[in-house]
Amino acid sequence: DPRSTVEFDEQRAREIDARVEALGNEGRLLQDGRGTVIRATLGEKLLTPLLVKLTNLVPGGGVWMNTQRPEWNDANNAIAGFGLSVVTTAHLHAALGEWALLFEAGPSSIELTGPLEALLSELEDALNMVPGKTLTPRERRDQTERLGRAGERHRAAVYAGASAGTPALVERGRIATFLKSARRWTQATLEANRRDDGLFHAYNLLDVRASGDLDIRRLALMLEGQVAALSSGLLTGPEAAELLSALRRSALYRTDRGTYLLYPNLDLPPLLERGLLPSAAKESPAVRALLETSGAGILRRAKDGSIRFAHGMRNQDCLERALEQLPEGTLDATEQAAIIALFESIFDHAAFPGRSMTFFGYEGLGCTYWHMVSKLGLSVLGIIDNSETDAEATLFDAYAEIRAGLGTHASPKIYGAFPTTPYSHTPEGGGARQPGLTGQVKEDVLARYRECGIVVRDGRLSFRGDLAHFAPAVDEEDSLSYFDAKGIPKTLVVPSGARAFTYCGVPVLLRFGAPPGADSPRISVHQGRDVKIVKGNVLDLETSHSVFAREGRVTCIEAWVGMPDSRVH
Repeated sequence: DPRSTVEFDEQRAREIDARVEALGNEGRLLQDGRGTVIRATLGEKLLTPLLVKLTNLVPGGGVWMNTQRPEWNDANNAIAGFGLSVVTTAHLHAALGEWALLFEAGPSSIELTGPLEALLSELEDALNMVPGKTLTPRERRDQTERLGRAGERHRAAVYAGASAGTPALVERGRIATFLKSARRWTQATLEANRRDDGLFHAYNLLDVRASGDLDIRRLALMLEGQVAALSSGLLTGPEAAELLSALRRSALYRTDRGTYLLYPNLDLPPLLERGLLPSAAKESPAVRALLETSGAGILRRAKDGSIRFAHGMRNQDCLERALEQLPEGTLDATEQAAIIALFESIFDHAAFPGRSMTFFGYEGLGCTYWHMVSKLGLSVLGIIDNSETDAEATLFDAYAEIRAGLGTHASPKIYGAFPTTPYSHTPEGGGARQPGLTGQVKEDVLARYRECGIVVRDGRLSFRGDLAHFAPAVDEEDSLSYFDAKGIPKTLVVPSGARAFTYCGVPVLLRFGAPPGADSPRISVHQGRDVKIVKGNVLDLETSHSVFAREGRVTCIEAWVGMPDSRVH
């Protein structure tokens, strides 16, 4: 029963508490038979969450949320158990690609504990084939069980202390090859979750048939599914532009505020119109038999003649217990199954994700969740920076629209609060609600660095001017006050036409065109009294590292980035 997965080991808890009393917090860590904390390499710590997530992959459906540990979005935590997360699959797909590059560039071999190397071997066998475009419910069940059993054996081995054995040396090429093979499966799952309207599903439900075969049921459209798809590395620049155009046309777009909802708004029936048995059901033999016994505590007829399930029938378990307690002969097995099917057809409990589809207000219907809108904008910037060809103008336009719709760029009258104060969400019928430092702040800070021209790729710091209109230049000579790497207050003269800001404590002047006497972009790196000239717009690794490490050797950077791109104005 995936809705009852938490088992608490009282004896183990007492043993751990005793170790903490003796050793401190290290007592909570896994130990070998001699009481020594088991250590693992960074490579193992990076691989473990990836491999464990893969053991929960339901091909075509998503990562199975098969324990009572929901994802970050607690608005959807009711689907923990039978939920399949396409969102997690998208981020897993991105991580598999990044990790493959990381291991390819790493040491020749990685030390892994025995259980993780065994799990790697099992997953290599399970995922070495090319996934088909479609899977039958039986094929899906077989592959899901194969992956899940591998995860079960790994977990049992770790808990049994097998990690304390002799570690295995695994060649980096083997790991990188496996990660690429696994990525074929996450890609196939993402492709299977493209909707006909050009958008992506976010969550699905696992439908376990009586035969044990696994089918998939799609849930409603969600904004985070689109953000995850854009962040996955699956889409090219043109494909991302198509998705963003479809998103703009979808029911997620809120025209009055120029921004996006978490979920499409719904017109819900009034409370007293919910849960009614349809007219046709009233004539079924099973329903008539129950009504002849005054509903038997299962059905209830109101004075107006309407029929509902009784208030004690909170879920299918309650209904099944009530059916078992009926006098013998009241309903046969077929009629009991018909009552259960009727109950689920009315309430559809399996598809209840939480407050997101039935409640109003916070993360509910008609709600704009500002953190997710900021994540959407940041994902578009990632597509722009990672496109192998020049990003289409539509991507720049889409980012500008998303940014303009953020509450921080609206008037207090529209936003309903001071725009410079971060708020969690805006419900349908009011202004911003729940102030506080939400995750949106992180996304907006990262986006602001990119708007100022900062791009980091392959460990190198570079400067671009394609979004510079979001960071206007000064019209006349001005000054920038800042603190240097030693905390000493300094002032930098900012010439007319320049943009000035600090990055890792280093003042930066971003300027268009070419410096006097030059005909192409270049960077002047000031190191005390010395100035190093770098042709182009990318710094070398050593200088970049010095800036990132805040060593204080670089005292100012003046970056000339050529003429601005006309499509951003």
